[in-house]
Amino acid sequence: MQDVLENTMVKTSIKIVSSVLIVVAIALVGLKLNTMIHASPFQPTIPTTTSSTLNILVILAAFVLIAHSIEGIWAGAIAYRRGDSALKTGIYTFFTGFVGLTETMKSD
Repeated sequence: MQDVLENTMVKTSIKIVSSVLIVVAIALVGLKLNTMIHASPFQPTIPTTTSSTLNILVILAAFVLIAHSIEGIWAGAIAYRRGDSALKTGIYTFFTGFVGLTETMKSD
């Protein structure tokens, strides 16, 4: 696994795909929360069936967002301890995931 992450092209590809998927996960969870908030019991609505696949994707997206948040907080703490910008490093790691965390820990 370590040899694969040493390849710059692979790391860049993982960062791009991870960033896109995190944005999609934020959108999925945001849309689900929006429908939950605006579902009023007082207004008659047309019953809609939500696909079980979509529900599984929303649950998976929420799990991924929580995991990436933990990684971002962890990287931010490492950067703060080094005297770097904790917010910048945390956000970068939130979007890039494990690759960003390994980069942060290597430069420690």
